[in-house]
Amino acid sequence: MKSYLWRALVSNKYYHLLAVLVVFFFIVPFGTGGPMQHFVFPLMFLSGILFSLRALEVKRAEFLLMALTGVSALAIGILFEFFHAPAAGGRILLEIPIVIYAFFLLMSIALLISKMFAVSKVTSDTIAGGISVYLLLGFLWTVFYYAVYIYDPCAFNFPSPAHQYSLFYFSFSTLTTVGYGDVYPVNRMAMSLSNLEAITGQMYVAIFISRLVGLHIAAHNK
Repeated sequence: MKSYLWRALVSNKYYHLLAVLVVFFFIVPFGTGGPMQHFVFPLMFLSGILFSLRALEVKRAEFLLMALTGVSALAIGILFEFFHAPAAGGRILLEIPIVIYAFFLLMSIALLISKMFAVSKVTSDTIAGGISVYLLLGFLWTVFYYAVYIYDPCAFNFPSPAHQYSLFYFSFSTLTTVGYGDVYPVNRMAMSLSNLEAITGQMYVAIFISRLVGLHIAAHNK
């Protein structure tokens, strides 16, 4: 029974990752601070990605590096939250877990893309992997924006009152090039990052997702 469940997971590995990301996407707006935001949500997110990468059967060294990176970011973030970073250089110290989170997401995206384009046959599960990477790009840029916000709290113009969800909302609005204008960058670094995210979002859908769908249709027709 255990072997059957594992085979089912491996055969639908990207669907499981997509399900985790979609669930997390909808619960993030309800984070109200405290243990849920700083421990439970990050732990769920890291566990979901690591579990999916394990199903992808990545190299042991790569998986251990990913696990170590994710756990380190979570542990340092919790340490700073509950014991507070020192006032002197506090902002710089707060950047440490954010940088580690960004590195974790970058490695996850790189591993997923390499695995997707290494397969000989593109299936609907592979396309689900492509969509997962698209969502991960939105999460990654949220981390980038948060790093800029920690360094410069005036880097973004928020509606009143501002909410901690605003940067997450801004990231996905920019990724999809919706741009409602209620949240917008003021700092030059934030402006550059938002431009880069918009370009990345458009190019990823136009090139990578389209290629996966095209290969899937060609294989189905054959």
